[in-house]
Amino acid sequence: MADRAGQPATSSSEAVAEYKRVLQRVLENRPHFLEAYERAHARRLKLVKESRRLRSHTIYLPDLGDETRNHQLEKLVATFITELIRLI
Repeated sequence: MADRAGQPATSSSEAVAEYKRVLQRVLENRPHFLEAYERAHARRLKLVKESRRLRSHTIYLPDLGDETRNHQLEKLVATFITELIRLI
């Protein structure tokens, strides 16, 4: 039996094993990839290295019971965060 791409069907364990082999090759070649990427995009990588590291943080807001007020609160928080980032 073959899959839609015309490849022989494999068991899930064979598919997982193949995925792990591919992933291992990618990880082994990562340093070479980064070196080539840096040569091709020297300015971009420099900006990435110089930029501050960011963390994500989830803010839970209360439901104000009104779609308009909820939207205003979300906009207020977004504006505050934008200004805070600009200040930092």
